[in-house]
Amino acid sequence: MGSITIIAVCVAILISVLIAFLLWHFRWHTRAIHNIMLSQDVWEAYSPYTSAIECRLIPYEDVKAQVVVRYDGTDEVVGINFNWPPDVVGIPISKSTQIVMGIVRWDNTLERVTLVQTSLGPQLFFLDPWKVDERLRKSKSMILELDWDRIGPVHFVFNLKGASKAIGKIHGKYGEVL
Repeated sequence: MGSITIIAVCVAILISVLIAFLLWHFRWHTRAIHNIMLSQDVWEAYSPYTSAIECRLIPYEDVKAQVVVRYDGTDEVVGINFNWPPDVVGIPISKSTQIVMGIVRWDNTLERVTLVQTSLGPQLFFLDPWKVDERLRKSKSMILELDWDRIGPVHFVFNLKGASKAIGKIHGKYGEVL
């Protein structure tokens, strides 16, 4: 009888830990990043990583993306971080920078967006961060469509539950209320 009670307690603890981990893992977070050049912290709100829906070609079969909002008290940057530099179709504007056109579905509203990719790196930045910030705070979901070279349209679905609170928290670090 005693060993069954111990097993039941261990199972209950494991289930509680798993639930706590899943609730933590699948929500938006905030963090401070120290900018050594400005000797100040820059705050970020960021989503969990999400996988592409249909990208199954090597080396992109495990590509993941997350939304990041960065704020320093004056300037805001909103972008998409990838775990692998995306091979997106764009219009070169210099040797190391290209303009990327995409489509975002905010809940049930479609909108064309313009992003910038620098140094063909693993980030894309929205050209209109304040507008995207507002959409992130007011929407429940976001589907991003990007045109990938040799693949075509690739979609990422982001859950925006908790985005408004996280974005409000980083603005609150500078005394602002959204």
